[in-house]
Amino acid sequence: MDRPSSRRDPNTAGLAELQRDRDDLAARLVHADRLQELGDVRGELIVLQHQRQLAAPGRERALARERELLRRHADALIPALAAAPRCGLWLDWRLGYAERAVLRSCELAQLGDALTHPSLALVRRLALLVAPRPDASADATARAETLADLLPRRLPPSVRTLAISGLPRPPSLDHLAGTD
Repeated sequence: MDRPSSRRDPNTAGLAELQRDRDDLAARLVHADRLQELGDVRGELIVLQHQRQLAAPGRERALARERELLRRHADALIPALAAAPRCGLWLDWRLGYAERAVLRSCELAQLGDALTHPSLALVRRLALLVAPRPDASADATARAETLADLLPRRLPPSVRTLAISGLPRPPSLDHLAGTD
């Protein structure tokens, strides 16, 4: 039986504890239980991905159910960027959240929305591919400045590695950290 999907604020239901110690498996499974009690499909995703990590019988069944869950509840689990024209993303999942993500966006507003999606709340490695626009030479500097202003407000605090491509002059790390 499918639980209803929901897109909750990433700071609810114990996520703050996971942000402090994202490798604590017990905390992750308690978080999964809380989410399942709330009817959030991400709780089941965490459990399924944990089952797949174990060398236990039923691993293939867990993988099939995980794929079905991601397909049926994509609206709650995957940022809308995936459906935007000429835009896309790749997510490497780890226990209900993206561990690594590549976001390709032609519109910076879409990129900003994707960065605040609950699935990216614990992302460690992030690559942003800013697609060039037809009038790229005219607005490349403006897009770089907009991205530099957007990232400090929207970048998940868990990010340890950030790669940006597609701009002639990506924002400096000092600017992103607010130290320039």
